[in-house]
Amino acid sequence: MTQTIPSILAPHVPGTRIHMTFAPGKKGKGAWTGTVHNRDLGQDLTRLRDVYGTTHLVTLMEDFELRQWHIPDLSEATRQSGLQHLHYPIVDGSIPEDVPAFKAFVQHLTELYQQGATFTIHCLGGLGRTGLLAAILLQELHGFEPAQSVTAVREARPGTIERAEQEDFVLNWKTAP
Repeated sequence: MTQTIPSILAPHVPGTRIHMTFAPGKKGKGAWTGTVHNRDLGQDLTRLRDVYGTTHLVTLMEDFELRQWHIPDLSEATRQSGLQHLHYPIVDGSIPEDVPAFKAFVQHLTELYQQGATFTIHCLGGLGRTGLLAAILLQELHGFEPAQSVTAVREARPGTIERAEQEDFVLNWKTAP
């Protein structure tokens, strides 16, 4: 079994407490790569907490994805591991459908971060949705310009913000309704 090793933004953003990874505990065969995943959810969460200092796991997967990848109990397991769990589902390969609700979610994350939270953000592969949120948080929490936030997350985790629609959403975040 492999270890969960999140991409750390700190080398690119000194002092940040934002990490990016793929879904902890996922089990199944990837449709694109054919990679077989057989993660241990408890071990993944413990590692995120103990090695990376995660206090809050931020899940961007839809409920059906959690079931499909055999992690329907992610929220409960996260709490049992001593972490807080925040869940904002976004359709895979897409952007948030309800921008005002997503802005409220980002505001909540901002408040938690200002109180000392350390986030590990994930979606299924830890790229598209994960990179989108991480880049937006860099704008909100560290004052990054939009293009600078995209560059930083891509340097930390190559391949993030997979689709043009996601990149446009990040680049236009400050002017979104």
